[in-house]
Amino acid sequence: MSSSDNDQVELFHRINRLKAKAGGDPNSSHEGALEPGMIEKADELIADFCKDCDTVVKHVLEKLSAKWKEMADAGPSSTREKLAQEVFTLAHEIKDIAGMCGYTLMSDFGESLRDYIIETKLDRDAQRIIVQAHVDAMNAAFRHNIRDDGGPAAQELKALVKVAIEKHS
Repeated sequence: MSSSDNDQVELFHRINRLKAKAGGDPNSSHEGALEPGMIEKADELIADFCKDCDTVVKHVLEKLSAKWKEMADAGPSSTREKLAQEVFTLAHEIKDIAGMCGYTLMSDFGESLRDYIIETKLDRDAQRIIVQAHVDAMNAAFRHNIRDDGGPAAQELKALVKVAIEKHS
């Protein structure tokens, strides 16, 4: 196939839909630029969410505790895998929501629990003790308003979970 002077190429300029989803102007040629005010708008949304943060964290923590109890009581069954996925999801929510709301200790426990749940079948009592230690530590952190991972109370909770992991792994 040869090229001649009469051949024409038609160029299509497509709208960058991903840029629009990320808050940018889809018609802008600036790479990585956000629409002015988008950061402030996001900060406002987070601040509004965090006004009810304690209520949201408490609600998710209650759901996690209830699902864990249901899973622990279920024993080997066909619903156990579904319950494990729900516990995984709730632990992930705790990690995200607690972290955003300033409960960094609880966020760390949520992440640790999420990662542990996905790695094990929880078919041994020792494994259940490790999960229960995480759930108890998160509940204690919330009840006593222990937000960061410094301080003697936070160190004690971290040590208790660590002991459970080391003893029962």
